[in-house]
Amino acid sequence: ELPDIRWGGDRISYSNKATYLGFGVNKTLTMGPHIQRLRRKAATLSRVCKALNFASNYQVAIRLYKQLVRPTLEYAALTLRSLPVTHQRRY
Repeated sequence: ELPDIRWGGDRISYSNKATYLGFGVNKTLTMGPHIQRLRRKAATLSRVCKALNFASNYQVAIRLYKQLVRPTLEYAALTLRSLPVTHQRRY
């Protein structure tokens, strides 16, 4: 049984996962769910850029990639260096 934790009279509930500054970890401190979420988000944004490339202007697609997709992948990238090699490959 876990102890009851209170902050300012309010009970703080336990959770199997947490997100801090957009960086998600689970209760075993593995970052698998975070990596999966990053991959889905980057894939979605990449499809938008690809659609723009086919539809209209190549320069607009490149600019969107640099402003949306790349920062999504680079955010907290240094902390991901400590991951096992199998997780690094997924990222």
